[in-house]
Amino acid sequence: MNRTLWIGILFVAWSCSEGTALAGLVKGPYLQDLRRDGVVVAFETDTPMAGAVEYGRDETYGTVQASSSTGIHHAVRLSGLPAGTLFHYRVLLNGEPAGKPGTFVTAPDNAVPFTFLAYGDNRSDANAHSLVVSRMLEHPAALVINTGDLVSTGSQEDQWQEFFDIEADLIRDTPLYVAIGNHEVVGHKAPKPFLRLFVPPLGSEAHPTYYSFDYSNVHFVVLDGFAATEASVECFFLIRGFGECFDKAQVAWLEADLKAAADNPAVDHVIVVTHEGPYSSKPGRTGSGHMRALLPLFAESKVSLILSGHDHYYEHGISGNLIHYVITGGGGAPLYETVGPDAPVAYPHDVLVSSSVYNFARITVDGERLTVAAFEADGTPIDEFEVTPRPKCSTVSDCVGLTPGLCEGEWQCGRTGRCVWVCQKPPECTVPEDCFGNLDDRCPGSWDCIEGTCEWVCEPVPDCTVDEDCQGRPGLTPCEGGRFACVNGMCEWTCPPPPPDEATRPSDTGPAPEDPGTPPPVDSGPPDPGVPSADLGPPPSSGGGGGCTSQRAQTGFPGFALLLGWLLVGLARSRHPL
Repeated sequence: MNRTLWIGILFVAWSCSEGTALAGLVKGPYLQDLRRDGVVVAFETDTPMAGAVEYGRDETYGTVQASSSTGIHHAVRLSGLPAGTLFHYRVLLNGEPAGKPGTFVTAPDNAVPFTFLAYGDNRSDANAHSLVVSRMLEHPAALVINTGDLVSTGSQEDQWQEFFDIEADLIRDTPLYVAIGNHEVVGHKAPKPFLRLFVPPLGSEAHPTYYSFDYSNVHFVVLDGFAATEASVECFFLIRGFGECFDKAQVAWLEADLKAAADNPAVDHVIVVTHEGPYSSKPGRTGSGHMRALLPLFAESKVSLILSGHDHYYEHGISGNLIHYVITGGGGAPLYETVGPDAPVAYPHDVLVSSSVYNFARITVDGERLTVAAFEADGTPIDEFEVTPRPKCSTVSDCVGLTPGLCEGEWQCGRTGRCVWVCQKPPECTVPEDCFGNLDDRCPGSWDCIEGTCEWVCEPVPDCTVDEDCQGRPGLTPCEGGRFACVNGMCEWTCPPPPPDEATRPSDTGPAPEDPGTPPPVDSGPPDPGVPSADLGPPPSSGGGGGCTSQRAQTGFPGFALLLGWLLVGLARSRHPL
């Protein structure tokens, strides 16, 4: 038989077998919805196939839970397990082990000390994202909280693949909880990839983008400020301006959820997580108006800490009514400038630390003690502080003499038996001239009278109108070819994407080569009776018939080998060697 033809057939067979051997698991496994009696193990495959999770108290496993899905996405819920117990697990595809094995520890059934990590805004820079995650792996934790903007565009599957590739070693053993960000939302809705990839806690299926859960003595509340929102007349008067608020259904759920947590003696702390927090030190921003409007409710409801992102830096401050907040939005997205702790503020609050660096936070809970430590991506400490519980009280007289809040107001004895600082409402008015007061700590602007209430309106101060307005600023992170660009009136520092792998690097000159498709037939006359015919199916680029369809076969060396083998066969058939 023709030697060239046989070489081509062997290349086709080898590349198909190589692609099939490496096909299968493409995302995960990763952990979702950790509970006292179990957890969800999620993973995705490149083609529909039977999946399962094998688990046990050690690496002999012993128990298999099959996936109810026959598609590419699998979310296998393990239940009926003892609380506070270590388990080993691995994924099975078509009955065979796939991917790296992992571990999980079920949630405790009582108050025990624990640590969790918080970070966010990972989009746009895979290198910075990877660096932050690698440093987080040095801090063992029970949970990981992401404050949103995991990707640049929530509907783009390739961006989600990159996110899960980078996060793989972290979320294989540590349950991940996410707040939806503005970059995840498409058309004011959570896109299909977001809803498919993240499993909300049981009981939150009707509203998967906002939810709550308990761990030890902490009640976590995750809010959705971008999909489950609305613009209404009530919102306008609530936030004193144009914008969106959490929708009515989410607010009703939040009020009921916080009341239940406040009435639960097993809950010492409530931690609120959302993408955009109540304050911002980025020039031209002030934070979420609705989050500021909710601060009185938070103070009455055991809220000890607010975690957010949206602004690409680290910040720690205290609200006017003495609630600590942390902005940890330095997970990989282009860093923002921050005006710093000494700048005037638009609303009464105190900025203690503000630093434009890639970062993450480590929060340790031990009874009523809650300690926050923040680190740069290289491990350098940024900040550390302790949240002290508000003093207990039976009457307001128990609160007399305490350090007042940062707004005009008074101490009250809250319904949870803790002293609460209550800010006074803004003065009433009929015209702007009725409004007056000390403006030393305010931003440049003027008073306005909105619906009978005095409101200080900051002058809008955009960073820029064109890219040239951003030039001359010092780079926020060292990278070759980095520059400032004007994006929606804000100067964003961007680094060029890393070069592609050599195997997939496009040509440096000219347009990218097009898919060759099926080459035109070669007029080689009647077939040579000495050369056997071979039905090779469509070429590898067609993705159907007898070609290889696995992800590995379509990219990388096996795909190249398939193409080379197919071309060799064509060459052999056209030359008719004797």
